[in-house]
Formats: sequence, C-alpha cells, structure tokens
Amino acid sequence: MAIVLYNRRDNPSLYGASGPNLQAVVTAPGQFAGFGNYPTLASTVQARIDDILRIANNNSDSRSTAYRNHVQMALDIGNLGSSIQSRNPSPGPLAFWRTDGSSPPGGRAVLYRDNLLGNDFYYTGP
Repeated sequence: MAIVLYNRRDNPSLYGASGPNLQAVVTAPGQFAGFGNYPTLASTVQARIDDILRIANNNSDSRSTAYRNHVQMALDIGNLGSSIQSRNPSPGPLAFWRTDGSSPPGGRAVLYRDNLLGNDFYYTGP
C-alpha cells in the first residue's frame, strides 16, 4: 500500500491530489475513505486503529502476538519512506488498491494481484 501512495505522489494530478506530497495524496477527494480530513481521521478508521492497538497490547488476548506483529510491520514499512518504491513488484507503477470484491478502478488500471489480504492491487497500464 505504501508503494501506491508514493507512486501517486510522483503523479499527483492523475489521482486528484492537490500537490506532490503524501498528505495531498491521502486527502484527495474520493480516494481514501476516512482520510479526507487527515490528520483527523473518520471515527470508523480511528476506531479500527484503536481496536488493533488495544488487542496488540492485551497479553490476555490470544490474538495479541499477531496484532503486535501487524503493528510492527506497519511501523517498519512507514520507516522505509520513499525507498519502498524501489520494491515496486508490478510491470507498471502500482497505483490502486480496492477491497476484494469491489469494482475495479477503471481507466488504465490493470489487475496485478487479486485478493492479497482482502485487497486487489492494480498498476497503471499503457
């Protein structure tokens, strides 16, 4: 997902972003549900994050180790910054993800990976 954000940052006008920075990409109208007023998150997004952190920090919850690992991976990816772009796995720049089962984004979007952890990933084709 981080690769998608950085690829969109490099071509902001293609994705409705107001400028070449991550905040403009994330807050672009109609692009990332719940992030339109970032850094203020929609209550549903904030509740999901709070729930993940609560479970990760609750040693009596049998899911805590898996959730702690998830949180650590998110932090590790975040700390890579734009160097993550060099790991772009698709033939073209990864530019979209949709919840599995959602309609495709359309345009020049080409399906790269179907149902990876509940998400479909697309790259920008020719």
